[in-house]
Amino acid sequence: MVLMLCAVVSPVFSQNITLKTPLVERGNAELTTIMFRSNDLVQIRWEEPLAGLKLKIGDVPGIYGLYSVQMRGDTSSSFRPSVVGIPVGVYYGVLTSSDADTFTEIQLEASSNPATRYSKDFMFIVESEESPTILAPTGTIEERVPTFEWESIPGVVSYAVVVSSTPFSISPESGGNLTIDGLNPVWMHLTTQTSALYGERFESDPLIQFDPLPLVLGSTYYYTVLNSYSKTDLGFLSSVTSSIASFTLGDAASLASADLSYPVGIERITERPDIEFEWENVENALSYDLSIFERISDSGWVSDVMVYSSNTPNEFLTVPASEVFRSGDYRWFVIANDREGAGSTSVFGEFSYFTNMGEFTFKTMSANDGSDIIGVTVRARSTDGGYNPPANWINPDGATYTDSLTVGNYEFKASKSGFAEITTPVVIQAGSAAQVELNLVPLPSRINGQVIDGDGVPVNDATVNFVDVVTGLEYEARTNFQGIFSIDLTMGTFRIGASKAGFRSSSTITLSVAEQQILSIPTPFVILNDNVVISGRITNQDGIAVSQAEIKATKGNESISTVTDGEGLWSLALSEGIWSLSISKEGFLAPMPRELALFAGDDISDVDFVLIQQASRIEGLIQGVRTLPDGRIERVPIADAEIIAYPLSGGLQWGQPVVIGLDNTFSQDLEDVLGGLIPTSLSVGRAYTLFDRLEVGVHVMGVPDLLMRFSLGFNVY
Repeated sequence: MVLMLCAVVSPVFSQNITLKTPLVERGNAELTTIMFRSNDLVQIRWEEPLAGLKLKIGDVPGIYGLYSVQMRGDTSSSFRPSVVGIPVGVYYGVLTSSDADTFTEIQLEASSNPATRYSKDFMFIVESEESPTILAPTGTIEERVPTFEWESIPGVVSYAVVVSSTPFSISPESGGNLTIDGLNPVWMHLTTQTSALYGERFESDPLIQFDPLPLVLGSTYYYTVLNSYSKTDLGFLSSVTSSIASFTLGDAASLASADLSYPVGIERITERPDIEFEWENVENALSYDLSIFERISDSGWVSDVMVYSSNTPNEFLTVPASEVFRSGDYRWFVIANDREGAGSTSVFGEFSYFTNMGEFTFKTMSANDGSDIIGVTVRARSTDGGYNPPANWINPDGATYTDSLTVGNYEFKASKSGFAEITTPVVIQAGSAAQVELNLVPLPSRINGQVIDGDGVPVNDATVNFVDVVTGLEYEARTNFQGIFSIDLTMGTFRIGASKAGFRSSSTITLSVAEQQILSIPTPFVILNDNVVISGRITNQDGIAVSQAEIKATKGNESISTVTDGEGLWSLALSEGIWSLSISKEGFLAPMPRELALFAGDDISDVDFVLIQQASRIEGLIQGVRTLPDGRIERVPIADAEIIAYPLSGGLQWGQPVVIGLDNTFSQDLEDVLGGLIPTSLSVGRAYTLFDRLEVGVHVMGVPDLLMRFSLGFNVY
């Protein structure tokens, strides 16, 4: 159902006050930041000499009736949040000469009175100086997949959980950043809740770069919980330090530890396409998890950053060195896993890698007025099949950031809330420093609204989806505890709807927004609670529970996931509709996705799956070719490409198929019926190479489908 709705629209008048980033005095330090503490001396700064301005403040975008701070100077004025009485939280402010309390009213006044001055509104944080109190896990625990719990802090939006296999410490720098010493991360997670099951991960989680490592029996782990003031942006991670807790997982592992063979002994490796990591076989080990970390050191502190993680049934693994490593020091270890999921950890192996490097410095600025922008997330991707940094860069305390990359061609992508995402090509050359200007264009328009449930109660953490009806591009906003959402966009016409797990999605509306307009949707989106609960258990082919398997449910644009606990159990709260359910875990062969038709009030259990252990991993790079404006041709990586693997040379797969009776109430393993494993699929095929580039695979016979298939592969040299 699509409703055409008349929104409350502000008139089109450009702002006429140019704001600078606030300057904060904190003890003996002076910071440029939008994250304030209660006793900080906060200096609001602007370009044009103007007297008599007020800083109007609210906790909802476009509504500023909570606080008003009189500015005492012509180009700057200072205040302390504690003196004004502003508690911990996320706020929106506008600098103006008007007494009006909404952005729309301010613009209306400016339309009739040219003397009315106002700035673009901006978000700022008053952060808590209190860190979360950690509740669990502590001491010796038996749960293979523990649940982390902590107490909430009023005004804090989300929490970052950081788990390490080694002891570490956190301390604040004078510039407001955190120094972390000794960290060897095995799992990091950002959540709005006050608990998290180990290994939880979501597509929008900015902390997740790799799947979590399995926790090993007998090992001690160390973790902390940090405050954050965004659900998706690491630029709002608090620098307030937290305590470090630890726990030990049960008894010692039954498996012996793997002895590492290569590279070890602080091996020095010069640039090469691949490195084969090797270790000795461990008796009764079914698979191995290889993890590689880059050692990062600065001003006396040393921590690890994970750069590669994979699972294999073999005692070796070939790593694409040119894509994974830059010059630096690295260390690695191997976890051996048995059929029951128990593991043992090897000692660390160490090596150094050398390749041609070049420095870069990027600077983030507004494309409108050249003013500095801080808190920008920048990600680099190789465009010629070279090194890809494992993590994003963020410049929280200044517009510039300096680092180094291997020589080659890259794309730098910069993003920040309120600005259009930009991508620029960068060439890194040996012995020189590339200067990269990232000019972000402020998004000129905004849409605000609210999401409520059937009882009129605001819904927190709902997703509001915006689809540009012309380009088809999609954007998302999330609601706060008041059910309020706000998103900055380009001018255009958008189809808008709201959704949340366990709720029936709202009707959609279509509306247009012009440049410099703020649209406040007067009627809240209503999502009805039609909670559907499904649950089940995931085991391997021997009936042994598989922990840390990911279960992902998809319906249209909605995607919800969870992971199994130590008993292989899982549960999801969904909504009415047809959902596709898929299961995955690295090192396991997953079954085909399963479709479920769900109805409001359903509570479906025993949705069980079997994962086949000891699967091998195949990696590769998908690239396309594009023509640049100057006529040059370059290769670019292609994201979200679908890769389908068919057996081309014949194959036989063994497993545990299940006989299901016609009444759907009887089931029995064919292994029990026939007294042993039976083949579940058989394929015979051939592969042909044409013109040295085109690979054609022909699947000529298959059981159970008995169909002919073709597969195509194109190699670009």
